[in-house]
Parts: sequence; structure tokens; C-alpha cells
Amino acid sequence: MWLRLGVAALVELTYAVTTRVWLPQYYDGISLELLTTAGRLISLLVFFLLFRQLIFSRQPHLHHALHPLAVCAVVLLLLTPVLVRHYALPSLTTQLVFAVTSVAVAFKEEFLYRGILQNILESRLGVLQAIIFSNVMFTLYHYGAQPFTAWNLTEIFSAGCILGLLYAATGSLMLAIAIHALNDAVWSFTPILTSPLPRPLGSVLLITALILCCVWVCALTRRSSRRPRPPGSVAAERRR
Repeated sequence: MWLRLGVAALVELTYAVTTRVWLPQYYDGISLELLTTAGRLISLLVFFLLFRQLIFSRQPHLHHALHPLAVCAVVLLLLTPVLVRHYALPSLTTQLVFAVTSVAVAFKEEFLYRGILQNILESRLGVLQAIIFSNVMFTLYHYGAQPFTAWNLTEIFSAGCILGLLYAATGSLMLAIAIHALNDAVWSFTPILTSPLPRPLGSVLLITALILCCVWVCALTRRSSRRPRPPGSVAAERRR
């Protein structure tokens, strides 16, 4: 396990240095994004080969995500770039390319930070600590890709925790990937509003969404703990 983790960390470090330090010296715009996506796909393949059993180890329960609190949290997450983002890519073609490559972004990041890191940490530390620590790493990973302002850090960490909670509660990595990809794709087309709202509102929306997610997961946990256990399991415990 530790050897595979070391290989994954080396791949991720190589990807970050190559796409954020070396390639930008020679390429920009669509060319840089396509080359970066090639790096994402290579990393994704390595993560899959190393940890495919761990990545797909959970049984999905997608119906859990239909809870009103979960739906509201996802809506707020997706609404945030619509209201406050101002990415301002230079052309529709560039926007479309970045929107399409968001799928590769979502697969790579969700495989690593939810499918691998969160699962490993959860087995050792518990759900809450796993989500916190994996998203500290997820936030630090964005250094060099986005400005490290207070608002950016808050939004990245909150969004990552929301995805982590969704994954923990539903067991569906594909759901986290889909929401992540859609959020990044929307981000590519910003500004959508003629005059985006003040940036701090984005942090407020995502923190609100995170709180809703926490309440939802707590309610789901309590409901699961109250389910009556099969009679045989009680009898088995008494014989121990």
C-alpha cells in the first residue's frame, strides 16, 4: 500500500510541476489545456491501475442523494460560479475546450482525493477526519493553478468537503465526478451574469451548502443507526 501511495504521490508531483511550471513556458490557451489534459489522463490511468479495487470498493446508494438537503447543497454548489465567477476565457471555442476537459479534471481529482485518499484515511481515522485531511491536501494541490486568496481557499476547501460528504453518504464516486465536472464546466463559461456578484458571496454560498451537507449526513447516520438489526445478529452478540 505505501509503495503504491508513493508512486501515486510521485505521479501527482510530476504532473503538477510539468503542467504548472514547465509547459506554461512554451504554451498557453487551448494548446496548454490540451497538453495538461494529456497529463491528467496519464495520471488517471496510473491511479486506476494502482488502486482500482479501492476506488470502486463502495456500493452506491444514489437514492440517498435525493434528500432535499443534499439537493439544495448541490444546487448552491453549481449556482456559485454562475453568480460570482469571472473566468473570462477569450472565445467560445476556448470555453468549450475547457468545459470538455473538465471531465478529465473531475475524474483525475475524484479518483485521487476521494476514491483513494479519502478511503484510505477513513479506514484509519474515521469519516470526518478523512474528509478534512483529504481536502486540506485537495486545497493545497490547487497551488499554482489558482490564486491562493482567502476566498479561493475557502471555496476550494468547501467544495471538496461537499464532494467528500456526497461520496461518503452515497458511496457513488461517479456522482461526485459528475457534479465536479459540471461545476468546472459552468466555471469555464463565466461570467454568465453581466455583472457578477461580489466574490465573498461565493464563499457564503459554499459554506451554506457545506452546512446543509453536514446536517444531511448526520440525519442519514442517525436514521441508519436506528434501523432494527436482524434478530440473529442480536443473539449472536449475546453469545460472545
